[in-house]
Amino acid sequence: MPMKAIINHFLTIKPMQKKAHWYQQIGWMIIIWSLSVLSLAIIASLFKLLMYSAGMRTH
Repeated sequence: MPMKAIINHFLTIKPMQKKAHWYQQIGWMIIIWSLSVLSLAIIASLFKLLMYSAGMRTH
């Protein structure tokens, strides 16, 4: 493949994508935040279960 064809392929101007609405961006942010909090809660629960099974009681 000639070098000029490769350069032209990467330098072509692509049409701009339509920007998402503000509520879609906020929605995605809320979803990502919720999933991260949920995953942290699951990991913390697993650690608590492992510690409890190893004999570390809270009281």
